[in-house]
Amino acid sequence: KVKKSLVTFAHMSHVSKAAMTCIAAQLDTNKIEGLAESFESLDTDHDGKLSAAELAAGLAEMGAEPDSIGQLLISVDMDGDGAIQYSEFVASLLQVQGKLVDDIIYHAFHIFDINGDGSISLDELRAILSGSGPLAAVLPDGKTVEQALSEMDLSCDGAVSFHEFKEYLLRQGNICEGLQDATQAVAGDSLEEVFRNLAVALGRPEAELAVQAKRLAEVHWLNTVDDLRKLCDSDWPRLGLPLKLERVLRNQIGT
Repeated sequence: KVKKSLVTFAHMSHVSKAAMTCIAAQLDTNKIEGLAESFESLDTDHDGKLSAAELAAGLAEMGAEPDSIGQLLISVDMDGDGAIQYSEFVASLLQVQGKLVDDIIYHAFHIFDINGDGSISLDELRAILSGSGPLAAVLPDGKTVEQALSEMDLSCDGAVSFHEFKEYLLRQGNICEGLQDATQAVAGDSLEEVFRNLAVALGRPEAELAVQAKRLAEVHWLNTVDDLRKLCDSDWPRLGLPLKLERVLRNQIGT
């Protein structure tokens, strides 16, 4: 889960990373299951941050490709200090915490909406992403502020509403539309883990998806991704999955 989260975060836009980093700095991380334990397991010298060597060692144990680890560090290291701070680690994991997604997006939107008028203007976006805002050390991803706003502004009215902001972040964090094959489930992954990881993409609670995974195990004796990949197309309707879940799941496991 940590490896997939880091890879997904690395390929998110600069605006999405900024939103996640803003909220991570003030989020009660005790609400995020296993987050502190995951960080501490990687932070072997217990200095409160992850060095390149610690990240490399931890991700190598999780099966990450050695050639990709350096780029992951650069992408997650939002302040460019050569290490991953706890808040940066939190930010990289937020998009898979489905139970927190509404709170995350709500608070992030109001950080960007500086004057509190219910929308994000070009000037507000520029202030957040430039030297006059809290992310002065963050390097851009090559896009201009105008381009970033245009990607969010679906109504083309020159400002970003909460609905547009939410839709943008959900698109960015959508697991089934990840940019790298590394975000896809592998054969031995348990279905419960895979289903829980789809919570954000589906906008449903993790617990509800875990129930679906448990039903597949009990009724159809399907426990892993490999079990699903062995099914014929004609078998899928017999599983009785919600249509949206079936579509996203099949995309995620590559069938």
